[in-house]
Amino acid sequence: MTKKIIEINQNIYENTTFYNQNIYIINGEIRIKTGTKLTIDDNTEIFIKNGLFKDEFNANFIRCKLIFESGSILKADKVYFKACDSKNCVVKVAENGGIYFVGTSLLTEKDSIATNQDSPFSCFNANLINTSYLGSGDLTPVVETTEYLSNIDDYDAISVLGVSEDEWKI
Repeated sequence: MTKKIIEINQNIYENTTFYNQNIYIINGEIRIKTGTKLTIDDNTEIFIKNGLFKDEFNANFIRCKLIFESGSILKADKVYFKACDSKNCVVKVAENGGIYFVGTSLLTEKDSIATNQDSPFSCFNANLINTSYLGSGDLTPVVETTEYLSNIDDYDAISVLGVSEDEWKI
């Protein structure tokens, strides 16, 4: 059975389920908003697109990433995150922004993503989060030039910010 490709191009504001008969492509800086629950079927694959993209809001170059905001909820068993290229093919190169889990316990900030202690508690539950080639290194060349973007820092595969043990069950 061929899996259907579903591109995620917008933030998720409503409770949503990702089903294992699909492959989900994170195409942009995608946020699971406060108060929103993302349920992920067992053995679902989620690809995060590699490369630099212009952010439509502030015209900065960004990397695709998935951000679980303070007060968001993840419910999953086993989920697989992988890097992909512009044709949605899995690659063994890490040139994306990775995944962020943002809690409410500590006031902290990383990569311009900050916790919000006024949010309801975050709740991140999964038996396994498997990642392949997420994140990126420092200083990426601008496409078709030899210039470097000094404002593009390295990104970790997974970032956990201000999350207490009551919020994290992974």
